[in-house]
Amino acid sequence: SRMTCTVTELITKAWTLSGIVAAQAETVSGDQLKDGLEHLNDFLALQNANARMIPYIRVEHLTCIPNSEELFVKHLLNIDALTLREEEPRSFALQTLPLLGRKEYFTHDYPSFLRPRFYHLEKTKGGSLLFLSPTPDKAYPLKLVGKFGLTEVSYNDDLSMFYDRDYLLYFRYGLADTLCDFYNHPFSAKGKLKEIENKLRDLSPMDLSMEKNSLFNLGRSI
Repeated sequence: SRMTCTVTELITKAWTLSGIVAAQAETVSGDQLKDGLEHLNDFLALQNANARMIPYIRVEHLTCIPNSEELFVKHLLNIDALTLREEEPRSFALQTLPLLGRKEYFTHDYPSFLRPRFYHLEKTKGGSLLFLSPTPDKAYPLKLVGKFGLTEVSYNDDLSMFYDRDYLLYFRYGLADTLCDFYNHPFSAKGKLKEIENKLRDLSPMDLSMEKNSLFNLGRSI
């Protein structure tokens, strides 16, 4: 059977690993649980800001919204590649949409309601907003290759639905280290945390010639 790991369980283990809570304790107090959740969400935010530490690459198939330049993609952190398929007689043509900077993208004038040629990504709560230009005139199919992850969690969320065991171990050590820093308490397992971080970086190469299979399934994005 699949191992489960709720946020509450992870927070409890992190408090024990930190040494701030006695190893014999099976539960943590209400205030400690609340503080642990806040620090865990802060830790998630920092990891998501540095996508190099996110080893989960996923292929997602989307569809443009006609006459709308925006598309919300749930749990998306960044894009490695985005292609558009335009129907042609007996075939589909693939076109890569090059990434532009925010200033260049939003200040450049493009014709409206045509086949999109460019994209821009902005982080938002729960995922990212994908901007397409020119604004699509119809529902074009898109293929997105990018990194996905949770940006905020709650006590009863089962993290094992989204992350594998190695990454949950990283969360536990990272949260314990964060708690120790916040409460000015020495963390005895910093060496182990560094070892885990180095392994995760090796799992997340920048070379896109190697396509990874997703280790989790977040469902349809839209």
